[in-house]
Amino acid sequence: MIKNFLKIDPNFKTTVNIFNKLRINYWVCQGTLLGIIRDRALIPWDPDIDFAVIEKNFDEKLIEKAMKKKGFFKKKKFFKNDNLITFKKKGGRDVDLNIYEITKDNKFAYQRHFAHSNVLMKFIYVMSISGRYKGRYYRIINKFRKLKNIFVKIKSFLIKKKLFYKEAGFKTSKELFINLKKHNFKGLLINIPKNYKKYFFQIYGNSWIYPQKKYNWENNPNSSFINE
Repeated sequence: MIKNFLKIDPNFKTTVNIFNKLRINYWVCQGTLLGIIRDRALIPWDPDIDFAVIEKNFDEKLIEKAMKKKGFFKKKKFFKNDNLITFKKKGGRDVDLNIYEITKDNKFAYQRHFAHSNVLMKFIYVMSISGRYKGRYYRIINKFRKLKNIFVKIKSFLIKKKLFYKEAGFKTSKELFINLKKHNFKGLLINIPKNYKKYFFQIYGNSWIYPQKKYNWENNPNSSFINE
């Protein structure tokens, strides 16, 4: 466990090298940055690696081509407007490229994601994956695996009616992503916000200093999407 905790994920290292070579104006964000600063390692239970760019400051096709050359493939999108591109490659974690938009007043940057509309929708989702659910109360939930197909149909119906999900995301000060600095992470130079503590506070509040193995971004009070 200690070796895995200290090891740099190969997909993280490859992506950083690609972005640095292409001079992409990126920064490491969210849980990936949190682990690097707080724990001095990638968080062991975090399934993906988070990078970010400003919407107008990157060439999507250029990045896709470079990632493909290194054996990555782009994950098929479920949502068309969620400002997230995910690259996958065996042997490491998924790589999420979070695309930030700037508000009209030019003061804030935000990500556009989607979350379950309410508790009922979360329940329907959990039941739709019963049999392979690994969250809280998994032993009880997985006993209802025979009802899985019914909930899958209900979920599909609600998605078509645009009732299953709502827009959500994080809104933070634009200045945090304008002022970046180089950080040496185990010999790898990465871009991070200079004022990363303010960034953590705006996303996680004071709780950022405590590891949360069962963290769910949808339950974060700071993740409610705020329109421009």
